[in-house]
Amino acid sequence: MSTPPKPKLPSARVSAKAITLLSLFIFMTSVAAGSGHAGSVKGGSFVHLSLTGKLSSPPPAQRQQPSASSQEDNIKKLAKDVVEKLAAEDFEGVRANFNEQLKEALPVEKIEQSWTIVTQQIGSFESQGPPKLVNHEGGRGIIIRCRFERGATQVEVWFDDENLVAGLWIRPA
Repeated sequence: MSTPPKPKLPSARVSAKAITLLSLFIFMTSVAAGSGHAGSVKGGSFVHLSLTGKLSSPPPAQRQQPSASSQEDNIKKLAKDVVEKLAAEDFEGVRANFNEQLKEALPVEKIEQSWTIVTQQIGSFESQGPPKLVNHEGGRGIIIRCRFERGATQVEVWFDDENLVAGLWIRPA
């Protein structure tokens, strides 16, 4: 009598693309912050907001590929729209094109809190520069340099395969 084969269990390995990462780093020059990490933008402190949703790919058979240039133009426009909504303090609007993972990970309150810290440190938003496409393993991003009264930031907006926002960073430029 033979024993039935053991059922195959799913692998416990998790793809790096499937991990949802949410981290908020606030770098303050004040010793009271106690983090030991300080950054300055023309004498002030800065905020580093790092938010990433799931960057997953559907199987190739399910994807329909628009032309590379139209896809690039589309995500550049979407990234510029995110910056415009941040500048207008339309924090709910910033989330309009987030994928589900990022919507869950990043509530309106965290966006507002982070933007407030940025503007308190380097002043009012003045302008955004041209969007630059960055391709990286696991996704495509747009980097936009933004000018403020007393400094600059670099806003990075990363997209999943459905052109939904899967990551958002506000970094010192």
